[in-house]
Amino acid sequence: MIVGMWMTRDVVSVVPGVTIAHAAELMSRRHVRRLPVVDKQGGSPRLLGIVTSHDLFRAYPEHINPFSPLAENAQLEDAVVGDVMHRNPVTTAPGAPIEQAARAMCDHKIGGVPVVDKGLLVGIITESDIFRAFVAVLESPSGSVRITLSMAANEDVFALIHKLATPLQVRVVSLMSTHHHETPVCVVRLSGGDLDRFLDDLWKSGHHVINVLRIP
Repeated sequence: MIVGMWMTRDVVSVVPGVTIAHAAELMSRRHVRRLPVVDKQGGSPRLLGIVTSHDLFRAYPEHINPFSPLAENAQLEDAVVGDVMHRNPVTTAPGAPIEQAARAMCDHKIGGVPVVDKGLLVGIITESDIFRAFVAVLESPSGSVRITLSMAANEDVFALIHKLATPLQVRVVSLMSTHHHETPVCVVRLSGGDLDRFLDDLWKSGHHVINVLRIP
């Protein structure tokens, strides 16, 4: 999966000359925690930076919540987004693997990154988008079985699953391999056919079945 499949395309953005009071009002109204800052000259939004809710909290006096009605009386009319935004923010591309964007968020401890194509803002991908993708990958259809099993290092586990599933008319919905505490594991979702016989044959293969989850 790539970033372009899960990013938000209708991006709420601002220009650097917008007041921080307006940015706070926009974040509150649109229920977002970050705003890409763009240059819209020429008609195409060129990314300049990003401003987050944390930036606005730092810009206001400690006793004022920038997202409350009291912020309107804070006398910060001259403060603009360009003064507090992060320049050269972490970005990703629409064709980048989604796990690469997730790793960037994790490494930099941020909740979202702008998606840029040739310098132009084309979207934004956030933690919520990553969660949606994660659920789509792991969510199992009704009547299926999700099996987590250990595997040997560099093992072609797909060959094993195919060998056991085909004669029993068991359909492989998805298969992924990962590591848990440095131990290689496989998570496979199956449906149809003789799933009980499949499980029995899997145990007999010598693989340790860590978990079996049956979806009603």
